[in-house]
Amino acid sequence: MLVAMAGGNIRSGPSLPTPSDLPVASSRSGNGETGSSLLTPEQLVKLVSSVLNESLVQEIGGMFQFNILGENGGTWYLDLRSGHGKIYTEEPVDNPDVVLTMSVDDMQQIFYGQTTAFDAYMQGTLKVDGDLRMAMSLEAIVKMLKEKPIVPEKQVSQGPGVYIV
Repeated sequence: MLVAMAGGNIRSGPSLPTPSDLPVASSRSGNGETGSSLLTPEQLVKLVSSVLNESLVQEIGGMFQFNILGENGGTWYLDLRSGHGKIYTEEPVDNPDVVLTMSVDDMQQIFYGQTTAFDAYMQGTLKVDGDLRMAMSLEAIVKMLKEKPIVPEKQVSQGPGVYIV
């Protein structure tokens, strides 16, 4: 779990377990609730913010809106149009290039590599409004999360609803 200290330093950060560490069947309790061992959408967003960089901005070059439905859900904006990219919760002035709507469970399955954005879209669990090509570029972000150990060593500036690494 991410632990923020006074001044915005991150003491330690998690890395995503491999899909074999968290099989789909064990990620939910018998009543369909998400298991506590999985990261919440907000924690996943913080992890994503730690892998944003200029090359990802150049590769993708657009803005996502994530509408995550269910307990601990919410709306986040991933802006990969300039700089190192940023994630925030305030509604932007510009319209996003793509709006992705999914449940908390589906977001966790995509970011833990248990399914792909394409498969979730084809199964109807990921709703896409806008640029489908950009929606599928979500895989590049998931791949970066798997490859990079998530232990930020630099200051994290966090205002209300803004995560910048």
